[in-house]
Amino acid sequence: MLVLSDCVIRASDEARSLGVIIDSELSTKRQAQMVSCSCFFQLSQLRSISHFVDQYTAAALIHAFITGRLDYGNGLLAGTPRVVNDVYQNVQNAAARLLAGHGRRQHGLCQVMRDELHWLRVTDRINYKLCLLVYKALHGFAPDYLSELCIPASSVNYRSHLRSAFRTPR
Repeated sequence: MLVLSDCVIRASDEARSLGVIIDSELSTKRQAQMVSCSCFFQLSQLRSISHFVDQYTAAALIHAFITGRLDYGNGLLAGTPRVVNDVYQNVQNAAARLLAGHGRRQHGLCQVMRDELHWLRVTDRINYKLCLLVYKALHGFAPDYLSELCIPASSVNYRSHLRSAFRTPR
């Protein structure tokens, strides 16, 4: 609590920046809960109209309302506990079940996501996003402030003896 003149300012347990909620423990659990709630609401709305639209339109709506929310800020989820990633994975699974017409108890959803929908699992999406960002930084396609932070191991003296320093970039 901070007192300025006659104003009392109370500390908050969480902060929102660019739409991402981070709590006082630097956890993204609250963010995952909020994304999950909004996505499941959108999925219930889409489920009610899914009988009136074709597969292509349903896929476009799911990409617009669900996938964008799952991908927004997911770089912050790297290294988070599995519990947080599972919340996002549950949303993605529900979206895939809606598109594929599978029930909750039906098996083979991972295969449908991979082979028919061409979706990566949530943890793989996060890793892909980070790998792509590093690739862009190393090859000059990222902003300068990121490129300055990504330095090849071969250019650092105390790391030049590592095996990874001798690999040539592709």
